[in-house]
Amino acid sequence: MDLRIGCCGFAASKKEYYRKFGAVEVQKTFYDPPRPGTAKKWRSEAPEGFEFTVRAWQLITHESGSPSYRRLKRKLSASRKKKCGSFRPTDEVFSAWEETEKIASALGSKVILFQTPASFTPTKTNKENMRGFFRALKRKKYRLAWEPGGGWPDRDVKELCAGLDLAHCVDPFQTEARSAGMRYFRLQGMGGDNYRYKGLDLKKLRDLCENEYALSGEKPLYVFFNNKAMLYDAQRFEWIARYTGRIEEQDISFLENLCHEIEAEEEDEKVQLLSREAERIVSLILHTDYAKVDIEIEKGKLHELCRKMFPDKTYLYDMIYGQRFDRLWEQFRERTE
Repeated sequence: MDLRIGCCGFAASKKEYYRKFGAVEVQKTFYDPPRPGTAKKWRSEAPEGFEFTVRAWQLITHESGSPSYRRLKRKLSASRKKKCGSFRPTDEVFSAWEETEKIASALGSKVILFQTPASFTPTKTNKENMRGFFRALKRKKYRLAWEPGGGWPDRDVKELCAGLDLAHCVDPFQTEARSAGMRYFRLQGMGGDNYRYKGLDLKKLRDLCENEYALSGEKPLYVFFNNKAMLYDAQRFEWIARYTGRIEEQDISFLENLCHEIEAEEEDEKVQLLSREAERIVSLILHTDYAKVDIEIEKGKLHELCRKMFPDKTYLYDMIYGQRFDRLWEQFRERTE
């Protein structure tokens, strides 16, 4: 499965971010694009194969009353501002596209995202503006994605995406993609950006991505987190996507996979200690008459040990150790009690 996982914006220093992820959705291009020279510098600093997707300049999509205009550093006259946004057929809108494309080219981007606000509703004029804008573009090598606000009906989204060759950008926990081909997901948080995704949420996302990847014809699938805990959640999802299978296919081989990964990054002695303690609990479940409460105490001790040894990987206990112990108890003890 070809997943491109990252954050909406650099959620850490660029040097650290490049070590953790293989892709980023650039946010600065939406508010006030950097100079092409700056973009080239980012490209040269990034490792080979790292991918930048670009969020198109707001002058294309948002009208001057948008709150995001407050962050626009470049000064525009009032008359020019009135000609921006909503894909209007104006010089200002197409100039904004040219600026966006320059940065995308400097970054070596393959995907450009157009995000429309809630005020951009499915009116006849807005649909005509979209058709005129996208049909006039020289797309070159770019794949274009559209994230609509404004309560667009599914039929309109599907029709426009098909007719204009756009990928429908969605939060997969809220909306299904209504376009064919490439998938582009932006995770906004359930009920708001303060939400921190649970392990089961991310497992469901992994399985959903596998389904969508097949439906897309095995096109690259982009998953960007845009909640406050984006760095933490994206890292967890990266691990889950890489090392786990479908929910119904979980088995004890995950402990071995975990050990191989941690051995490459952490001290071997710590890994061996965790492994021994985990195997001890497995033995208590399978070969003793320890009560469930006593097993829970032992599990708590292991969880605390995991937290002390690997404070940035405490989620692994729940995803790997906890699931394994619970499964063994259900299979070998509940049936006999």
